[in-house]
Amino acid sequence: MTNDSFPNNVSSDAPKILALFDGIETDILAIQRPIVDRFQQMLAQLEGVCFNNLELNKLVTARIRDLLNRFGLRVECTCHLPAFLICRAVPRMDEGAFQFQHQLGGRVRTHGAFRSIPPLNIVSPAPDNRRRVSR
Repeated sequence: MTNDSFPNNVSSDAPKILALFDGIETDILAIQRPIVDRFQQMLAQLEGVCFNNLELNKLVTARIRDLLNRFGLRVECTCHLPAFLICRAVPRMDEGAFQFQHQLGGRVRTHGAFRSIPPLNIVSPAPDNRRRVSR
């Protein structure tokens, strides 16, 4: 964007300024789409994989979570809500259990206890319904 494309009278040109933000957002989404598609393909290849090591399984789920966070995305839980995939120690599963984790009603919920990485479909996050503070 050049300085020529930015309106001079900010108050009367608010729709034009908002349209500039929309244009930037459209550009960002266009750049991200192929990367997110590639990430989805990688997640599909991980379905059914278990590294037979709790720490390695935790590391892989942390990397998945980091990438999801970077793009503001989640994976779909078995209950169809946006979630993260975690791996944690559970009895009788030395390599840990893969679980979906999300917030519901202000409380953290986990679903599933999979021995291997379950099917992961990238989805948008749940709307942020927290109260906004005016400044």
